[in-house]
Amino acid sequence: MNNLNIKKKILGRFLSKLVKNIFSKYYTKLTINRINILNYKHFLLSGNKKKNKILYIHTGYPGGLKKINFYNKINKKYFLKSLKGMLPKNKIGKIILKKIII
Repeated sequence: MNNLNIKKKILGRFLSKLVKNIFSKYYTKLTINRINILNYKHFLLSGNKKKNKILYIHTGYPGGLKKINFYNKINKKYFLKSLKGMLPKNKIGKIILKKIII
């Protein structure tokens, strides 16, 4: 099991390096052990995203649009969503996503 610490690292750069390492030329077969990501709540965002990045959530009712600051609403769901966006959209991406523990 590989333990990776994201504390005081930029989210996008950390995740892109993680995905590049998984799909490097040295991994001809997907024989990846579990990857454990530590301190996922203590990552950094580049630029002014800490203040300006807004999540829009709709409840399904008329007038139910909610605006939430991204940095105040950090949980596993949004962390996995950003990771899932960098993985391929096929069976291999699903296999890798199952092997990542947060």
